[in-house]
Amino acid sequence: MNTLALDTSHDTLHIALEGDEFFDSIRYTVGRKFTEQLMTEITHLLDRHALRLSDVDLLICTKGPGSFTGLRVAMATVKGISLASSAPYVSISTLETFAHPLSLLSTPILSVLDAKKHRFYAALFEQGRRVTPDRDLTIHEIGNLVTQLDQVVITGPDALELIAQLTLIKDDFDSFPQLIADNEQKRSYGAAMIALGKTVYETSGADDIASGPTYVRLSDAEVSLEEKQKHHLQMN
Repeated sequence: MNTLALDTSHDTLHIALEGDEFFDSIRYTVGRKFTEQLMTEITHLLDRHALRLSDVDLLICTKGPGSFTGLRVAMATVKGISLASSAPYVSISTLETFAHPLSLLSTPILSVLDAKKHRFYAALFEQGRRVTPDRDLTIHEIGNLVTQLDQVVITGPDALELIAQLTLIKDDFDSFPQLIADNEQKRSYGAAMIALGKTVYETSGADDIASGPTYVRLSDAEVSLEEKQKHHLQMN
């Protein structure tokens, strides 16, 4: 079975390809210029193993949270390939993907991604089990989330930035855990995506073609529209 997995939820592009006798992946920072790079890199990866898009049996992509544009690019790409080749596709949580390589640790794992505007997307996991849903939190809200823990490993592309910000506010709490940084900041998530995606497919089947990304919070355009609607109601 040939499985292709994509992550374009943040600044680093991750693509993985697994066959019955090989695993290969691409990881590099593209500054969110995914539209220009994604199909080219997918083709290069397939060419290395003498495969075509029609040879792919399962497609996987992260569904969020993350960059609104990046998530749409990956999902549109896998849907397009799926429609053209009839290969099923599944989507998986970005934060669960970040946490998966550490799932054997006994220490709680906080998986994070910078959400901008002084906020982080975050989810807490323990021994591979999800403790919280994916959330969009302020620094103090994250502090409240972890304050009762003794230790917490923080993982994800923006783990070090979050640790720096949490360190500045830890005295605001009566107790605070030891913050442990994931020691591999430039990890490839290809194997994690494929493992999680296969599990989802085996347990729940393929995604509906009409499904979309998980944004966790409203986009700037949606916030603007809500504000205009509220203003209109107030005026009337």
